[in-house]
Amino acid sequence: MPTLHVYADESSTTEHHHMVFGAVAVESSVLPEVTRALVEARARGRVSRGELKWKKVSRAVYDGYLTFLDEYFRLSHADVLHFHGMHVDASTVEHGKHSGGDQELGFNKLIYQLLLHRIGRHYGERYGIEVYLDERTHRRDPDVASPRISGHFR
Repeated sequence: MPTLHVYADESSTTEHHHMVFGAVAVESSVLPEVTRALVEARARGRVSRGELKWKKVSRAVYDGYLTFLDEYFRLSHADVLHFHGMHVDASTVEHGKHSGGDQELGFNKLIYQLLLHRIGRHYGERYGIEVYLDERTHRRDPDVASPRISGHFR
């Protein structure tokens, strides 16, 4: 069974009214090609340092971000990588009701829902799935989001 690599991240978990959870899925057989293409796009666009973030976009790096995005969408249209996302209105999340008041547990549950419904159900029968979460400071292991998770997050 082929392996699917899934890279998941979020935007603004505490600063704003809205959060977006996203995941990019890439089959392991094309991962080196995808990595090389995106690294080269960053170098061509001269945005090769640090994490790409919308709040970092300025006139000085705008064209570089467009170069990277053009390459990303080329790969997406070529059916080489796939984006899946979930929008959450943070004002409607009831951590007290669903997570014992623990916002971090609630956050982990939201990531779990994205991975279960958009990745696991879509790809689970055809791929072994490896999930890579963005590094963040946390007290709780993401596996705690649901006791039904098989395997683990890396």
